[in-house]
Amino acid sequence: MKIGDLDKALSYYEKALENQLKTLSSNHPSVIETYRIIGHVYWKKRDFNQASIYFNKVLDSELERGKPGDSSLSSAYKTLGELYFDKYNIHLNENDLNDAVNFYLKCVENELETKLYEDESLINLYEVIGDIYFKLHDFNQSLVYYNRLLGCYLRKKPFNELIIDQIYTLIGEIYLKKSQFDKTILYYQKIETNKPKDIFRFTENIHFEKRHLDQSLNYFQNILNKQLETHSKTDPLLSNTYYILANICFEKQNFDKSLDYFIQLLNNELEKKVVDDPSLENTYKAISTIYFQQNNYDKSLIYLNRLLDCQLKTQTIEHSSITVTYIMIGNIYLEKRLF
Repeated sequence: MKIGDLDKALSYYEKALENQLKTLSSNHPSVIETYRIIGHVYWKKRDFNQASIYFNKVLDSELERGKPGDSSLSSAYKTLGELYFDKYNIHLNENDLNDAVNFYLKCVENELETKLYEDESLINLYEVIGDIYFKLHDFNQSLVYYNRLLGCYLRKKPFNELIIDQIYTLIGEIYLKKSQFDKTILYYQKIETNKPKDIFRFTENIHFEKRHLDQSLNYFQNILNKQLETHSKTDPLLSNTYYILANICFEKQNFDKSLDYFIQLLNNELEKKVVDDPSLENTYKAISTIYFQQNNYDKSLIYLNRLLDCQLKTQTIEHSSITVTYIMIGNIYLEKRLF
């Protein structure tokens, strides 16, 4: 369709809206439908700001006339999410991505007024939210929604093993990327769990997280067993799987098992690398963190000093990451009560 035709269509829809508003309320179904049409015309014109104005009018009207759980509310939230996601894909502005995920989340929240977490109708929403969080490098939230997506497919009949394998592949990729952007395994402090006021929601989330962590652990352990049958000891695939399993065990707070996998990963890497290879920084950091978590300060110091050796190969002594390592070493000596 030509832009000129869109402009003509727009002018007539705006005249129609003007007439409607003389006799009808702003939340009348006919007015809402005209808002929606005008929003879509502006969207076709790639005028995202004007489109968002009219889609927000739709949302405001639906909020006035509807109740939580109404499909019309979900549709309004989803449309705004899709609009901002489309805008992001054109302009690559991260603010649009944040706006998109906020509207998608409101859509999910509204859907959950009447549906279970693992309802099949939520599959597309979980997938797009997981994708957006992945783009935002918020890997913890991405994992939450990919796991919800997984939960939907595990309940869906017939069982689609190919799609489930694809979701686990995405989950594995997230655990591999967490080392680059996320500091969840690098706490440098004791883990404490503070229960929120909403105990029911807290308990529900704990059960959800435990179930899917257990599923992921079982899946990747099976992958590792198969890899060990067909790949050499130093194959990079093994290192990736060890890293994924170590992260999963860490999130389960099974520190002994997490440490086992990190040590296996390190031994695997040292088959082809020197001890102070800079690529080993994250592994040393993780191992020292776990030993610190277990109050094994002597072991933690060994790996922190290895980390420091790696850092000094590529960075100046004034670099902030080296400062952090110095501080951590100092903290450990304080914990050992040597001062």
